[in-house]
Amino acid sequence: MAAPATHIVLADKIFDKYFHGKDKKVFYVGTSFPDIRYMGIIDREKTHFGNLTLRVLQSLSSFEAGLKSHSLVDRVREEFMKSRGVYSLVPESQFITQSLKFFEDKVLYEKRSDWNEITPFFKDVTKDELSFGLKGSDIEKWHQFLQMYFTSGPNDQNIRTFVATIGKPNEMAVEIIRLTKSMEDNAQLRNIVEDFYENFEELVRT
Repeated sequence: MAAPATHIVLADKIFDKYFHGKDKKVFYVGTSFPDIRYMGIIDREKTHFGNLTLRVLQSLSSFEAGLKSHSLVDRVREEFMKSRGVYSLVPESQFITQSLKFFEDKVLYEKRSDWNEITPFFKDVTKDELSFGLKGSDIEKWHQFLQMYFTSGPNDQNIRTFVATIGKPNEMAVEIIRLTKSMEDNAQLRNIVEDFYENFEELVRT
């Protein structure tokens, strides 16, 4: 998994070139939908998929292309991070995986200058989202979190809100915040995240 802002800024890198003609709002709602699973209301296998390529995604509807691009991003991200030995550069913790993803969001959030374009995408619950059999109120709760998160970025309060939204104890948020702060002065780690961003298009094309 990548964190919410990372999925948006990576969609920015490929949408215009590879998904010309798709509905941008619907695509972006789709790519942000899969991690609603962290609320414990849907199984991961229903929102995450394997054996995907950019060519396959181009043949899908706007929502499904966005939905499944999320899984492609997750796969190439994990492969890249492991290839660069990123887990040897971070402290040991039961929450290190989540912390690293929020650190990535801190680095990449600034790649998009206009988050006000994105937040209105999540004003309404869509039929595509409801087709998964979830309560509209749960999808609204996820949208409200995303709107707040995209508006002000991966700050401490939004990390606390994420943890609360997925029903986890505040101690988890405290540890994630501590770990992300410990990563901020790690130039090597930051460079790896920047390299992933810069090489993302090539990674999803292979």
